[in-house]
Amino acid sequence: MSIVGLLASGWLADKHLRAVFVTSALTVSVALAVFVVTASSPAPVLVDAAVWCLAFGAVSPLVVTATLRTGSVSSSLAGAVANGASNVGITLGSLIGGGVIALGALPTVPAVGATFALAAAFTALLSRRAFRAKPPPNDHMATK
Repeated sequence: MSIVGLLASGWLADKHLRAVFVTSALTVSVALAVFVVTASSPAPVLVDAAVWCLAFGAVSPLVVTATLRTGSVSSSLAGAVANGASNVGITLGSLIGGGVIALGALPTVPAVGATFALAAAFTALLSRRAFRAKPPPNDHMATK
């Protein structure tokens, strides 16, 4: 399912970057929140996991596109910046999730993830520079 999200987001991001990112983040948030409720039922969990994968698969190309559209880095560095940000997110998510588990609150881990996905959607709504409709001029220059 992630590959479907990846392909769809790449196609849609050119014209509706902010809307697609916000929709993906909100879908991830809802899927994680639903998981809290359905965790003990295999069939709903499988459907929920498919929805989560579909939405989460869209995130990577959207973040790279948003990075390019800031105009702060060259196109040759945008992937590295997005990858670095992703690694920071993975590290912080592991640290926070591990802390929640250490507190004995394993069932709340998806709810914590849902909160962060919701925060990502909110951040995208506020970030006008990264979620521009079009790239800034001279984006083709790799000298930044």
